[in-house]
Amino acid sequence: MTTTTSRLDRAFEWFLDRDSASFGDEQERLRYYEGTAVASVMQGIAVPWAIAAALWVGGRPVAPALLAVTLTFYLPLVLASAYVKRRRVRVQIGNWSWRYKLLTALTLLPYLLVCAELIRLLMDADGQLGGVVGGGVGVALVGVVLVIQSRRQRARELSATDED
Repeated sequence: MTTTTSRLDRAFEWFLDRDSASFGDEQERLRYYEGTAVASVMQGIAVPWAIAAALWVGGRPVAPALLAVTLTFYLPLVLASAYVKRRRVRVQIGNWSWRYKLLTALTLLPYLLVCAELIRLLMDADGQLGGVVGGGVGVALVGVVLVIQSRRQRARELSATDED
């Protein structure tokens, strides 16, 4: 078992419970993790779409509850990404297959729709929408810059590998 230092590491170790007999041997644990990963991808697509549909049907009265559900669903994904990054797992995809692109679009699109609908439903009539839209555009631009930086970093790493 690895030595952990951060709260995030300790939390993941506690949830994984690697010394438990419930997983069996390493091969069984791998299959369990694979099954859990597939379930996570399926939930990552289905739950946000269900939230978006419930928001469209329920409207403003259900918006605060669905916002809480959305954040509660999304937070563990952010924590898992942080954990994987801390463990220095390669997470950048070199060539995106059509399947990866499709799954990424199906996963991200409902979040954008939910955010747009929540903004529409929760804004008051004081004209605050412009600030929110401006903030959204700013976040999108930051995302584009991060993608560009990540691709440049990957290109530098590949060229350094080729030189060796």
